[in-house]
Amino acid sequence: MLTKSGQISTAKRYRLVEQCFGSALESHGFTTDNSKTAVFWRKTEGNIYHYVVAWRAKRSPKYDILAFAHSPLLDEEFSEKHPDNIGCPMHGHVHSKRGVGFRSEKLFCRTEEGFLRDFEKRGRAMLSEHAVPFLDKIQTLNDLAPLITAVGAKEKLNKALQPING
Repeated sequence: MLTKSGQISTAKRYRLVEQCFGSALESHGFTTDNSKTAVFWRKTEGNIYHYVVAWRAKRSPKYDILAFAHSPLLDEEFSEKHPDNIGCPMHGHVHSKRGVGFRSEKLFCRTEEGFLRDFEKRGRAMLSEHAVPFLDKIQTLNDLAPLITAVGAKEKLNKALQPING
């Protein structure tokens, strides 16, 4: 479905994200359970949650891919926010050449054809070559600690790690 401006609707974009990202992420244990906005997530044995999100630019028919980890220990309202309203506590932009970090890479999503073409050309590889391997390395709070950049989350994580690291 196209909007008056010729762009695909938000609902259609969510379905495309679920379809395309799902084909790349579900075999790695990711799901969109309880998500209304096509947020992919999985939980590790160490109570770390991994998220992969297609983050749409406000005034542009493009999106970034975010890959980040989070923990209920970093946010008192985690259970209310999970999965759709969890904030990204680290530099989690996925880039086809630089991996996961501060720099983002925009993919097109104005039309269904453009979305599908750009996902197959760049997005699928960004997920399999960068997002999933990056998240696979974050299994515990100690793995997560050096990656946190959000000030409040960093303070909460340090308090949570004190009993663990004694």
